[in-house]
Amino acid sequence: AGGEITADFGVVNATAGYYNFKDMGEKNSNIDNAIWFVGAGTSFGDFGLNAMYLKGDASAEGVSSSDIDKALDDDGWTVGLTWKGAEADKAGSYGLFANYYDQGAQTYVDHTTDANTFGMTGFKGYGVGANYTVAKNMVLTAAYYDTKSKFDTSDKDKIMWTDLTITF
Repeated sequence: AGGEITADFGVVNATAGYYNFKDMGEKNSNIDNAIWFVGAGTSFGDFGLNAMYLKGDASAEGVSSSDIDKALDDDGWTVGLTWKGAEADKAGSYGLFANYYDQGAQTYVDHTTDANTFGMTGFKGYGVGANYTVAKNMVLTAAYYDTKSKFDTSDKDKIMWTDLTITF
């Protein structure tokens, strides 16, 4: 269960929310996680800037919360910059984006980035990319991600990702 509130304050939009996940993982694992977050974004001309802070509160039956906090970082943040942006209904539109992530394992359940998030160790790194509307309702995206585990910083990954999204 969870919820999110958003508000527009003129040049700045803000969001805050809470999501609570129960009985995650294997059957009868009794692992829970609650994630709180606050974020803000603004636009100036063709540019957009956004940031978010996240705080996790994982628990597991028979494991102390201090042991979980020692093993799994419980806070994180992201920041992103965009320029223009492909619009699905406008062929020839395009944009660029860059994101930086520093997220502990308690701040996400199933991350939406195409980067390697190293399972339950937390990660940090960046992603850059571009998108282009090749035809109406067909957006091509190409991105490069360079991330590493927060638990073992020698565990690194670099990924090039492309996709074509077709909408109806």
